Amino acid sequence: MKSPNLNTILNGEKLKAFPLKLGTRMFTLTILFNIVLEVIARVSRQEKKKKKKET
Repeated sequence: MKSPNLNTILNGEKLKAFPLKLGTRMFTLTILFNIVLEVIARVSRQEKKKKKKET
């Protein structure tokens, strides 16, 4: 069974793929989780600002 590889694009340039090991997978999932939470927090803050301007 082959392990999955991670393909990354940085500043529009495709970097060399590297294998995902268990530790890397956990790290990647943690980073993705944090990115999603940050996006949700930003949207929430924007919505609060809109509501304050409307009142």
